[in-house]
Amino acid sequence: MRKFLVIISLLILLSSSAFAQVDSARTLSVVGFASAQITPDMIVWKLTINARHKNQAMLRDYVDEVLTQVMIAVDSLGIDHNYIEYDRVSISMRYEQNRSGTSEKVAYYEFNQPVIILQKDISEYEMYWDKLTAIKGVTVTQQFKTSQLEETKRQLRIDALVSAKQKALDLSGVLGGTVNKAITVSEFQPGRTLRQIEYESEALFTEVSFSKPKKIEVTARIYVVFQLE
Repeated sequence: MRKFLVIISLLILLSSSAFAQVDSARTLSVVGFASAQITPDMIVWKLTINARHKNQAMLRDYVDEVLTQVMIAVDSLGIDHNYIEYDRVSISMRYEQNRSGTSEKVAYYEFNQPVIILQKDISEYEMYWDKLTAIKGVTVTQQFKTSQLEETKRQLRIDALVSAKQKALDLSGVLGGTVNKAITVSEFQPGRTLRQIEYESEALFTEVSFSKPKKIEVTARIYVVFQLE
C-alpha cells in the first residue's frame, strides 16, 4: 500500500512539473505580410438573369428569349463556348400577403440563373462591355483577374513567412530572448471560427477589381507563433 502511494505521489509530481514547463514556456506571436502588383490578363463576366411573372409558362418563354439574346451576343463576340458556364437555376414561388399573413395563393414565380463568361483578351474590353450590357433582362458584373495568381500566391506566402520571422527576430532582441522553432503557422488569424476561415480564404488574395485597372493587388498574411529561449 505504501509503495502504491509513493507511485501516485511521483506521478502527481511529474504531471505538475510538466504543466509548469508548459506554462513557463515563452512564445512570440507575429504576422508577416507581403504584396505584389500584377497586370490583369483576363476578365470574368457574370450575367445574372433575374425575372418574375405570375404565369409560369410566360416566365419560361421570357427567360428563353433572354438566353437567346445572350447567345447572339456571345456568337457576335466570337466567344468559345468552352469559356461559358451556366450556373444553377433557381425558380421560386412568392405568395400573396394578406392581413393575417401569407396566403396560399401564388403572387408570382421568380427565376434566377447566372451565366459566367471568361474573356481571355482584355484588349477587347470595351467591345464586350457594349455587347453584354446591351442585353435586356440581365445584370452584368465583371472581375479582372490574372492567370499568374497561383504562382504569385506561392511566392507571397514564402515572402510573408520570411517577413514574420524577421519581425520575430527584431522583437526577440528587445525582449532579451532567442527565437527558436515555429510552433504554429497559419494563413488565418488564431481564434477564427470555421465560417470566418471559409470567408477569409476567399478574400485572402485580392485579385478582383470592378473597374478597368492597370494593376491588381495580390496580398498574403502569415500568422506564426515562435518559441522563445
